[in-house]
Amino acid sequence: MPFHNRTTRWSCLVAHRRAGKTVAAINDVIKRAITEGNRSAQYAYIAPFRSQAKRVAWDYLKHYAAPITKNTNEADLMVELINGAKIMLFGSDNADAMRGLGFNGVYLDEYGDFKPSVWGNVIRPTLSDRLGWAVLAAHPRVKTNFTTFTRSAKAHRIGFFCAYRHL
Repeated sequence: MPFHNRTTRWSCLVAHRRAGKTVAAINDVIKRAITEGNRSAQYAYIAPFRSQAKRVAWDYLKHYAAPITKNTNEADLMVELINGAKIMLFGSDNADAMRGLGFNGVYLDEYGDFKPSVWGNVIRPTLSDRLGWAVLAAHPRVKTNFTTFTRSAKAHRIGFFCAYRHL
């Protein structure tokens, strides 16, 4: 519940595999899209690969959003909610597909497997004009770009929400 009730713009979620990060993420994005969103609001779930996002999160998104879904676009991996907000799935392997978009919020799954340049060059700018939020999530692993982010979050605490779940 602390993850779903957070009020910070930047968050990190560290949990072991099969801890439920994807289900929590999809439901969190849906909740925020329906409560914060409007006709032009856009949200994204981003995995290291688009095919991975489709395999891991697409069925969850369609299932949990079904009661409030207006349209579903299978080809674009996009769900439009009844308030007009859109939730899309992407892969960081084709970060250029996100250039020029503006997001109200993004969830970056397995962020430790992203190229470090994707955050600063592509994703962070998509959040700027809308003051969008971001959740970076991964399982505990040594020496990745996610480790650098979580160390920064722990050191600064202000403006960051961090949740850790270990076995």
